Amino acid sequence: MLIIADDLSGALDTGVIFSGLTPTKVVLKLPKHLFDGPSVLAWTTESRHLPADEARRNLQQVLPYPLKIRPLYKKVDATLRGPVGAEIETLLHLTGMKTAVLCPSFPTVNKIVKDGHLYVDGKPLETTALGTDPRNPLRTGDIQALLRETTTLRAEYVSLNTLRHHPEHVHQSITRHSTGQIVVVDAETDDDLAQIAKILSKHPNVLPCGSLALALQLRPYLVQSQTLTVPVTAKADKALIMSASLHPATQQQINYFRTRFPDHFWEIDSTLLSHHTPELINTVTLRLIDWFSTSHFALLSVSPEPRIDPNAVTAFLGQLAQRLINDMKGVFALAATGGDMTSALCRALGITELEPVMQWEPGIVQSRMLFRKSPWTLVSKSGSYGSAPFFIDFVRRLL
Repeated sequence: MLIIADDLSGALDTGVIFSGLTPTKVVLKLPKHLFDGPSVLAWTTESRHLPADEARRNLQQVLPYPLKIRPLYKKVDATLRGPVGAEIETLLHLTGMKTAVLCPSFPTVNKIVKDGHLYVDGKPLETTALGTDPRNPLRTGDIQALLRETTTLRAEYVSLNTLRHHPEHVHQSITRHSTGQIVVVDAETDDDLAQIAKILSKHPNVLPCGSLALALQLRPYLVQSQTLTVPVTAKADKALIMSASLHPATQQQINYFRTRFPDHFWEIDSTLLSHHTPELINTVTLRLIDWFSTSHFALLSVSPEPRIDPNAVTAFLGQLAQRLINDMKGVFALAATGGDMTSALCRALGITELEPVMQWEPGIVQSRMLFRKSPWTLVSKSGSYGSAPFFIDFVRRLL
């Protein structure tokens, strides 16, 4: 099975639900021979912030044509950030499939699809903070309108009433057209998603597209369970947390940590990142080495104001972590917030493959990575997920 996500957090939180059932890997780079790996392979295209045309080209250049691997799951953000329509259209072309079924609903975290519209915490998407997100502003929650921004494929809508009371009509919508189409389906509960999964199980040549929640409902139809040994978590000497997310949930977690462990909180002035970055990395690394000679954990962040290039922030924190880890002995447990930060850290450390081990809660995944020929622990957190004490829980659980 191949899972295609547009960021590393999405690949991890979807891949991990299969890890207890069958061998599962999450990769930043696809292996040359897709069929020669684990039973489940989750791949991040790193396309969340790319223009639609570039996202299309990336898929076309990396994936074989025709793409025959099955099952295939297109993981999408629950609020449809990213060039979703363009990627679905490209995957239909590469696979020869005619229809994709799209439902990004994630009821457990109060993100649902109602009347073809995205709602977060009971509010239309465009009225929430996501409407003015600095990197991915979502001006509308109308899914068909969002799709039209990046694809010309026909988008057909299936109401909640039809799904619940006339599922045979959903079957008809899926098979009605011989040319490319995206069928958008309402879902307000996990039972609604279970109904969608049941329908999709009867259409193996239809591309399922959704959040972690739909993947959970599809799981029994996609993989056969095996008896697996849970990997032993390596004992860590120190814990290093890197936070680059500006999401209010993450900022709340930072503040919670800071008020309880102010001496363990390191915030770098964002205005310094655009000048003398190598010198800054060297200075902060030396100070951290001195800090870790007597302490066991630290949280690194960059001041949220003024807003600067997010890529500069994640690259800086990734390089800083790489310098620190290379200059110190011992095993670190690492935590990163946001898919971009997790990817930047992996790139800095030369990590291209992760083994998801367990899900702490939705959006928070503990993985193993091979570093210095030893298994290290990485905990990744999507920006909007996790309770206020998350960073403190991380330290307590892994040290």
